[in-house]
Amino acid sequence: MAWRKITAEQYLTGGDAGGDYDEAFIRHPETGVRRECWDVGGDAAGEIAIYTALAEPIMVPRDYPIEVR
Repeated sequence: MAWRKITAEQYLTGGDAGGDYDEAFIRHPETGVRRECWDVGGDAAGEIAIYTALAEPIMVPRDYPIEVR
């Protein structure tokens, strides 16, 4: 299965918009380090919380790319 990109909003809503995938990764907007997405939370002030192994969620705009396969 090939890697493709969806938006953070598609990752949040899931369903047909996000499609089927087994793995999801995000590049930290400040460091560029690629991290596995564990969960996604509701949004605050237009941003979506992406949970990874980091202690704090990564807050990203709705159109931020998430790599899935």
